[in-house]
Amino acid sequence: MDQLQEVVARSFGIPVDSVTDDLSRDKLEAWTSLNHLLLVTEIEEVMGIQFTSDEVLKIKSYRDLREIVSAKN
Repeated sequence: MDQLQEVVARSFGIPVDSVTDDLSRDKLEAWTSLNHLLLVTEIEEVMGIQFTSDEVLKIKSYRDLREIVSAKN
């Protein structure tokens, strides 16, 4: 999951060590709807996976994202 943390950190312009399960849309001002879509696109490209529309909507925290990505690998 280190690669996932790096993508999230890069997408939001935050340090990798601040990407924890507690990181959420409510707590991070940079996690806008546009950045959410850019993040999803970047993860799809880097990790070679595809998200469904439902999965994209379910991602509200790093924990949600990690769990969805883990299920795909």
